[in-house]
Amino acid sequence: MTQLTFRVANRFFHIEKIAQTRTGMETFRLYTLWSQVAQACKNEEGDILEVGCGAGGSGYVIAASAILEGHNNRIILCDTFKGLVKSNPEIDTYHRNTDMSCVTRNEVVEFLNANVGRGVSVVEGTYPDDFQLDGIKYKFVHIDVDIYQSGKDAFEAVWPRMVKGGVFVFYDYLCETTPGISKLINELERLPDSRWFFNGMVQAVAVKL
Repeated sequence: MTQLTFRVANRFFHIEKIAQTRTGMETFRLYTLWSQVAQACKNEEGDILEVGCGAGGSGYVIAASAILEGHNNRIILCDTFKGLVKSNPEIDTYHRNTDMSCVTRNEVVEFLNANVGRGVSVVEGTYPDDFQLDGIKYKFVHIDVDIYQSGKDAFEAVWPRMVKGGVFVFYDYLCETTPGISKLINELERLPDSRWFFNGMVQAVAVKL
């Protein structure tokens, strides 16, 4: 292991230890976010977005990686903070609306302020319905919304706004409790301007060509 690799690994494991107090994601899934943010930050242009930030653990990893890579544009974490919306029981056979409601926006803001200290906006609302998107471009996006329609709406709003080489990560691919996300990704991976990679049958990663 080179000295550079050792320093990067040490940074990640320190941050991951803090993140684990606020997320149920395993280490290797958090490392995917950490490493893919670093790749996306090779693009100077574009914001960073997480849709479905929950208690803020994964968003903390994303923000920490971006800041360490010198990202100077916006980092936006959003959630309804009222649980899931747009559930369709014919597709989303496990989750229903209002499931997954566990924290408030203020709790996430306090956590991030204590551990990041700058540069992260936490927004309450449904993406993209409650957002002004004119002129927005993204270099990295993480979607963790559990159900088909929310994932589809988010992707369709984000993908045309991704810069070339931008990275998109979907959580909950091929999970028993999120069949709507699996259905959606199976549809999306046919897009001609995308290249897809799959991490441990749980994360689907797309790069904008």
